[in-house]
Amino acid sequence: TFTIIENLYSWPELQADEFFTRDRNELGLKYLDKCFTQTENKKQKESCLEQALGFWRASVVNAELSFKMGNLIASYVQEQRSQPFHLSELISDIKVAQIKLLEFYSVALKSPLSEFYCKEYQ
Repeated sequence: TFTIIENLYSWPELQADEFFTRDRNELGLKYLDKCFTQTENKKQKESCLEQALGFWRASVVNAELSFKMGNLIASYVQEQRSQPFHLSELISDIKVAQIKLLEFYSVALKSPLSEFYCKEYQ
């Protein structure tokens, strides 16, 4: 289902459809979360990361998606580390597939609602 919806999302008409985009984002985030949490094999988790990056790059990004994708990728990175961390450490130190984690949070942080997103990490 994820792959079919991603293929449909390549159509400009559907990218412009607010309802399709909202549902696509919701389904994609659920799929990616399951992919990361229900996969044991490191190679399969790397495949989940590649799918997440493809999903992100194809998305018309908004603050909510930005924040949720940041949290999803941060959870994946945390799982790969042996010690606990603070989000600020991840943002400054960790690169995920050549992309800094801040890329995922940047839209949420620039949003007029950024104070609400930031409160979660205070």
